Amino acid sequence: MAGINKVILVGNLGQKPEVKY
Repeated sequence: MAGINKVILVGNLGQKPEVKY
């Protein structure tokens, strides 16, 4: 599930780019 959430967060770079890493 974490992988799916990361993809969604990546789409929102302005929200939580730190999660992308």
